[in-house]
Amino acid sequence: MRLAVGFVAAVLLLLVAYFVWSSSTRARLDRRIAELSAAGEPMTIAALQPKSPDDSVNAMIELAKASVALNEKTPAWEELENLRDAPAIPLQPLERQIIEKAVAEKQAALDWLAKAAKKPDAVSDVQLTTPLVNSILPRLNTLRWLARLCQYAAMHEFDSGRHDAAIERLTPIENIARAGASHPFLIGALTAIGCRAIWSDTLIQFAPDLKIGTQPGDVTPDQLRRTIAQLLDHRRQVGEYGLAMRGERLMQLDTFQALAVGSLIVGNAAGPGAIPTARTTILAKVARPVIYDNALFCLDATTELVPVAEQKDLPAAKAKMAPTTQRVADTRHRWSKVFASMLMPPLDRAFATHFRQRTDENLAAVALALRWYQVDHGGKLPERLADLVPDYLPTLPIDLISGKPFGYRPGGDDPIVWSVGQDETDDGGSEQPAGRWQYIGDYERWVTKDAVVHLTRRPRAATQPAD
Repeated sequence: MRLAVGFVAAVLLLLVAYFVWSSSTRARLDRRIAELSAAGEPMTIAALQPKSPDDSVNAMIELAKASVALNEKTPAWEELENLRDAPAIPLQPLERQIIEKAVAEKQAALDWLAKAAKKPDAVSDVQLTTPLVNSILPRLNTLRWLARLCQYAAMHEFDSGRHDAAIERLTPIENIARAGASHPFLIGALTAIGCRAIWSDTLIQFAPDLKIGTQPGDVTPDQLRRTIAQLLDHRRQVGEYGLAMRGERLMQLDTFQALAVGSLIVGNAAGPGAIPTARTTILAKVARPVIYDNALFCLDATTELVPVAEQKDLPAAKAKMAPTTQRVADTRHRWSKVFASMLMPPLDRAFATHFRQRTDENLAAVALALRWYQVDHGGKLPERLADLVPDYLPTLPIDLISGKPFGYRPGGDDPIVWSVGQDETDDGGSEQPAGRWQYIGDYERWVTKDAVVHLTRRPRAATQPAD
């Protein structure tokens, strides 16, 4: 009898401890959510839901129609997609032939993109629902291909000597990027980064022999000044990345809340009328206090990372996020933070990508300004980058990867300007392979020791079709 009474008492004590633990962790989580909400942070799906502006200023209708026109398979477009190497300036004969056909086939899409460029914003009509982890984010991959179409059309114009039209062909990419970033999650911000990477890289390719002046086909000084100003204005990117981090935070919270009540269904099983599995329900009942504790941990950690993109450069961003990333890393193998380990992704690479793309835009602005100076000074480059201010650059941009000025070597047959690259070490403009670094896209300058921009045109090997 005494053993039975002791056993019952122990069970009751454990149940009381369980409910007290669960209630206290839930209360702490609720208080933190309320604090953030009172501070104006979007802590509900309704608050995070993108607010679509009026169609008169929102380019999404035009982008949607451009997407439909782009997705129609045509022979030249398929041939263009199947090239072994991405087309680049100077275009090779095979590239020129295929791009000319593809641009003609996709003229309807280009017409819609030109209309989209005339509107001041682009906000997707994505509808957010719980669980956020299952939210359908439409057209993100298509947006990248729309940016590619702008690039190919711009290359065609440039190759034909219409350099002013080439710059204008790239204009829709900004609204394409904004459409991607209006999906308030990290994948949306990364889509926008990818689109703008196409824009800045194409401008860098144009720079060495860009025609600037008042003759037919020339880029006018006013047109060039507007392009440089846009390249140097990163306020939009900073805001988009902050929104993405807030979306990631709410996605984590929403997932934890669904997990805690046993209603979480993810993946292909999360269709209409789906019912949570018994395992999900049992997990919710047994692990609820741990789930709420992990939710609070992730909420605080991600909140600390929200303002990191606002830092002045990557070194400052790393210093800002170091305590948080270390704390997250320290919990990777702790059973008490098992759910946090699954739902808190490593974000340092994403932040590096953000600063790398902004650096690429700064490099594009410097390359265009150097070409402009060169045209005005009989082909001579300035001795120092500082000589570009204020006539060609409003201010001198820095290498955001190092927080220091860009490297610059104006002399010799191959003048260059460079960033320290993703290894964050200045190797004097070295283009030696940097080793096994993170893949960052199609641009070779970011997989070498330094990210080098050549200021004179270099020959290219002939492009071949895919096997």
